[in-house]
Order: sequence, then structure tokens, then C-alpha cells
Amino acid sequence: MIRINSILYQLHTLSLVAIVTSFAWISTISARAATAINPPWGLKLGHSAQRVETEIASAGLRISDKTSKQGRSTWTLDGFKQENLTGAKLHFDSRSRLEEVELQYGNPEWTSKQFEGFADFFLKKLQADFGPALLVERRTEQQNDVQTTIECHQWRREKMRLSCIRFSAQTIHSATTKKTKSQNSKKALPKQLHYDTISLHYRLMR
Repeated sequence: MIRINSILYQLHTLSLVAIVTSFAWISTISARAATAINPPWGLKLGHSAQRVETEIASAGLRISDKTSKQGRSTWTLDGFKQENLTGAKLHFDSRSRLEEVELQYGNPEWTSKQFEGFADFFLKKLQADFGPALLVERRTEQQNDVQTTIECHQWRREKMRLSCIRFSAQTIHSATTKKTKSQNSKKALPKQLHYDTISLHYRLMR
């Protein structure tokens, strides 16, 4: 009888541990899901252009260019110091409210393998901050000797949406090109070129 009670007690203890562990896991997932999606530098989607200009100055950034098309404005920012951040643009709607923040990441000196490593790390970091992403697009196309790959992951919070778009383009030498070049030993096969970038899009959904 004592042994049976001991076993029941152990099972009860294990059940409590499992419940606590499950609750902690669910709490972690819920916390990630509740994490607000906000652009960097203290910017807030929906703020007026005048307010955004003050926020930009407070962050130590500069507006290097302003363009307008069909009643919508785009500002190009400069002065940021984040590693591998190559460009930043702010897009405003027809009411001069901040509608989208676009950030471009990359490094022209990277090889394709180095970009792959950065892209994987970048996506894991976003998933750690905002939880699992929704893969909304992945496609590879080839036109002539250029192959392009686009992959897009998204996170959503009420009226906010964050898209992480990975774009790669590289030259693919066809068999015909290789055969032609090999027949002429004086001409080397053209160097394979590639262009890789990741863009983040913080967007206000209507």
C-alpha cells in the first residue's frame, strides 16, 4: 500500500512538472506573439511627416532625398551606423502619414555562401523576436543567363505587418555558352556574377 501511494505521488509530481513546463512554453509563444512590430529609431507607423522628421533628428539620422509621386512621398535616410544596413526609406500615404519603413541589408563583398549564412541568421533572429513566420512566397525564375530567387516571410500584428524579402540574382552560363568559349582557348569563360539583398518592410495595413 505504501509503495502504491509512493508511485501515485511520483506520477502526480511528474504531471505537475509537465503542466508547468507546458504553461511556460505557451507563455513564451504568447509573449512572442504579443511583441509589437515597430520600426527602429523610435519611428511609429501612422505618425505625421512633421513628427517623423523630429524622430529622425532625435535618432541622429539625416534625410538625403525626398521624392513625391501621385500624392505619396518617399524619404531616403542617411547617417545610420547599423552593420550591413545599406539603405533606408520612409514611405508616406496621401495624408502624409508614415505608411511603410523599408530597410535594405547586404554587403557587395560577400560571396553567395556568406550571404546565405547571413540570411539564415537574420531570419532566425526575427523569429526569435516575433515567433514563427508565415512563408508567403518562394519562387525561382530564369531569363536568358540570369536566375533570380525571391523568398518572402511575414509577421502580422493587428494593423501592422513585417515582411522579410530575400532576393538573389546570379548569372548561369548555359551549355551553349560553355561550348562556344571552350572552342576558343584565348577567351575565358565570363565570371559568374551575383547580387544578393534582404529587405525589411514595416507596413501599416488599412
